[in-house]
Amino acid sequence: MNVVVIDGTVTRNIWQYGGDTLFRLAHNGRHFFTVRVRGLPVHLEPGTRVVVSGTLVSREEDVSLADFARRAEGGSGEVDRETLERIGNALGQEHRSYTEILAGEIRTLA
Repeated sequence: MNVVVIDGTVTRNIWQYGGDTLFRLAHNGRHFFTVRVRGLPVHLEPGTRVVVSGTLVSREEDVSLADFARRAEGGSGEVDRETLERIGNALGQEHRSYTEILAGEIRTLA
């Protein structure tokens, strides 16, 4: 059975990808999960406590170092884009597998 029910806090990471809305869910302050909502807008604010039920899904992707760095947040200072592109092109693509929770239902907690 591939059913997930988890509670947590929506982080500041909410984004769109391929027509879906995704967000990061922090569980117990130590574990982070990516939640995908297919084809529907999601009106959640960072800091909102929710319970998500759904199924685990995975997706495969080939990504370059430059693409990975563009998507990354945080860090200490500015990224030198020219150097990043040069190194990224030399390294080529990396195959990645992502596991996400495909939401069937999201309920906010008071």
